[in-house]
Amino acid sequence: MMLDLFEEIGHIKTIQKFKLGPESLDKIFPEGISEIEMFDDYGKCNIIGELVDVFFKIGYLKGKTLFEYNNKSYEFIFYNDNHTRALMIDIIDLDYKDAIAVYAAPFYEGYCGLPISVDAYIQDEVLGGTEPEEYIDYYIDLNEKNFKTFSDITNWFNNDYPNITLKEINPLWNKFRNGMF
Repeated sequence: MMLDLFEEIGHIKTIQKFKLGPESLDKIFPEGISEIEMFDDYGKCNIIGELVDVFFKIGYLKGKTLFEYNNKSYEFIFYNDNHTRALMIDIIDLDYKDAIAVYAAPFYEGYCGLPISVDAYIQDEVLGGTEPEEYIDYYIDLNEKNFKTFSDITNWFNNDYPNITLKEINPLWNKFRNGMF
């Protein structure tokens, strides 16, 4: 019955309806993501983007996590921007207690990459945040071939994704703290 729904209402809606996790999907589709029908012009990257979105919404991707980078501790708080439907992150430097808020939605709109756009520097809860005077944007190409199974998506999101994001954002901390933006 459930397998019929994949065809009737689509893969993403079926995953949402039954709250199917990556491990369950790996068992249902032993050949991996390639078993999902490749629809629209974007193909596999679009499907991976939709899976990231649905796994986040139903709780299979961490909404809040601690991460170590260059011997420093950071807290990542993930949430969806309701207006743009893009994934946002508040990255908090736990030593300084300040944060950089970024849009960073992997495979956004079906593209095989990770666009990162700095939204604000948040000095502290009392002083609030400031937006940079210039746009600070990055784009990292992602290889969809690295995502063979559904579990590959969650493993990448929970482990590699923070590292990739911090690699781009980390040089900005001192510039924000010293008022260079």
